[in-house]
Amino acid sequence: MKLSILLPALFLAAAAHAQSIGANEQLVLVGVAAPLTSPRTESGIAAVRLAFDEANRRAIRIGGKQLVFRLLVEDDKGDAMFAAPIAQYFIRSKVVGVIGHWNSGPSIAVAGLYSAAGIPQIPMATTSSRFTQDGLRSIFQVQGHDGVGAVRLAEFVVRHLQAARIAVIEDGTAYGTDFADSFVSGVRRAGGLIVSREAISSKTSDFNPALNNVQKANADVIVFGGVVTQSALLARSMMRRDMNIRLVGTGGTATGLFLQLAEGVQGNVWALETGVPRDRLPGWREFNDKMHSRFQGEITHYALFAYDAANVLVAAIQKAGSLDPKAVTIALHEIRYPGLTGILSFDANGALINPVYTIYRLDQGKWSVEKMLQEK
Repeated sequence: MKLSILLPALFLAAAAHAQSIGANEQLVLVGVAAPLTSPRTESGIAAVRLAFDEANRRAIRIGGKQLVFRLLVEDDKGDAMFAAPIAQYFIRSKVVGVIGHWNSGPSIAVAGLYSAAGIPQIPMATTSSRFTQDGLRSIFQVQGHDGVGAVRLAEFVVRHLQAARIAVIEDGTAYGTDFADSFVSGVRRAGGLIVSREAISSKTSDFNPALNNVQKANADVIVFGGVVTQSALLARSMMRRDMNIRLVGTGGTATGLFLQLAEGVQGNVWALETGVPRDRLPGWREFNDKMHSRFQGEITHYALFAYDAANVLVAAIQKAGSLDPKAVTIALHEIRYPGLTGILSFDANGALINPVYTIYRLDQGKWSVEKMLQEK
């Protein structure tokens, strides 16, 4: 899609949301941006809608008026080129906050735009450590960033898996590269050995050149920094080549989508995911029931964080007692919100304080919890 086609669509969306409301109501616009056609994002967007529907039913009032939340949902296709005009549209529309973007690259690309406008940006799935390194006051991560997660994973691979020769493959995106950088650094601090590091295109399905180099390096573990669609294809490539090498994935690997795309792969795969295992969360069963009442697909772990991203924005609005985005941003820096995934509070850079990570293991075609990684 060309930008000349995208921009008129945004103006039409603005007109569609310019609906009349009651005299005792206050319209509150919230921007939501993600690649909408991706199966990875569907349950996340559904969870955001659920959260704001619930907020509307709570009849929240500020200044004597009942808040009516409406979402401006836009498809950024996971591409920074599309993210920028969407961000500008949200800013012109005077949104009180943005839930998005999804991928790290687009989130990083537009963070400066939101920050200059004083609008809080809370991505659903962005975990790149680069996102919170520029000192911008209006950005917040509801998941632990990869500067922490990759280092904890490195310790797990070196000490728990007892890997002697580690190969790293990353997808060349902001997410993949930042993850690989932190992981490599963590392995070296843990006393492990990196024998190969390969960068591939985030669009490719041909892993043979990278796997040839991994085999030449005689690696016993491959750690992949990329999303689930590619980690599944990588696992299938390894299976076809009959490679007896353990694979550790990231980026939503421990999901049903992986099992679907990696058909035939039964084990020898581990995955790092952010957060506590869902069945150990007190609010999981209720959330699961509510989601299934309106959403038919797989509820990925991203949906839990998307739900929390929406709810923490609502909580900050209530705490601020204002719809001024700058006041909401201040409230987000001060908040300690009991979310579905745990307590949400943020450091000065907007990174989640005390994040938890979980290692899952694929065994006979099913995911099970191997180990939780958290601060000692």
